[in-house]
Amino acid sequence: MAEFFPLISVIIPSFNKGNLILATVESVKANDYQGKHEIVIIDDYSTDSVTKEAYKTIQKKYPETRIEESGGKGPGNARNKGTQLARGEYLVFLDNDDLISPNFLQESYLCLKNQDASCAYVYGDTVVFGAYTGWRPTPVFSPEQIRILNYVPVTCFTELNQFKKAAE
Repeated sequence: MAEFFPLISVIIPSFNKGNLILATVESVKANDYQGKHEIVIIDDYSTDSVTKEAYKTIQKKYPETRIEESGGKGPGNARNKGTQLARGEYLVFLDNDDLISPNFLQESYLCLKNQDASCAYVYGDTVVFGAYTGWRPTPVFSPEQIRILNYVPVTCFTELNQFKKAAE
């Protein structure tokens, strides 16, 4: 019997940075996840024409990608709206200038699935590019340290229902 792979919702809050968002979407599309995924871009009232053109390109190239507006209240509000619109069983947030490796969705899903019920989300190391470029290892999870310093990247993978419970 073939293994079932559930739908994963990829939520991308977006404000401007139209020169980068297509690469973000393409990094998701290049994933080797054996199941299906959906991409929901939540536009936070972008003001530049480059972003508006990038959305048109994305819609033309990937018509199944949903692009919604959030109301211009910041990335947290955009992520919350994306969570409300998500249809997947699992959820991952990406910023509109993030790229994920081709195996990110598959490995994250398998990692979370194979943990006990106390594991709520999966995250990994990051590679930073821009003014500073380099590998940034993420510390091992520590309940004490997370209270002091939030070191979990925005790009973390979780069950949608777990996320909704935590937000209540």
